[in-house]
Amino acid sequence: RARSDERFTVESVVREVGTSGDLPALAILLARDDELAREINVVDIAPGPRRLGLARLLAAAASGDQHLQRVLSFDPEQGRAILETLVDHGEPVDIGTRRRRALRVCQQLGSALGALHDAGLWHGRVARQSVRQIGELTVLTLVDALVQWAEPSGEEPPAGSPADDVAAVLSFCELRDAPEGLVDGRALARWASEQLDSEAEAELAALRERLLSEALERAPAGLSDEGEDGSTAH
Repeated sequence: RARSDERFTVESVVREVGTSGDLPALAILLARDDELAREINVVDIAPGPRRLGLARLLAAAASGDQHLQRVLSFDPEQGRAILETLVDHGEPVDIGTRRRRALRVCQQLGSALGALHDAGLWHGRVARQSVRQIGELTVLTLVDALVQWAEPSGEEPPAGSPADDVAAVLSFCELRDAPEGLVDGRALARWASEQLDSEAEAELAALRERLLSEALERAPAGLSDEGEDGSTAH
């Protein structure tokens, strides 16, 4: 179990993974921050071969953006991190059938993965259960990645790569027309952003064409036949 702390009260165990002596290699708990009066996730990493990889993952995630579960604090020497909890927050993400919606989710997940991929790490479990919709934000949980990195028994990292994360996002968003060569979250987010801009430009052009057509339909008879110099075609 997590080590005692006067600042928070443990409410339940979210996950425990592996063993390290008498302790789980990784313990993730739901707790109540008594100072700030809010729920948090407390992450305790026991000393052992898996601590280094988990510590690297947490350190990288601490520089992540609003689309990745926030690391509120991390003490690598103590092996303890405090995360902003996503338990019972938000809704599962529904991609729906609109391409624009899928591209926006893809862009935000690519952005979430950027901090991990920049450090040469990967999430490993991008799937429906690890993605939450909170207001306008798509947020990727870090808890599932920590579990992934805690499961190998030795010092080697789990199987995977940033490119595997990209493939998982594209599959989740059902985007099958992405080009090859999207090797990490930053590249994925750029591609999705470019696609969103192209779709917006196409929609604007279609709107202008429709408005012009409607204006010509409402014009007085014969006006639509006038040339640019005001002459009328015969």
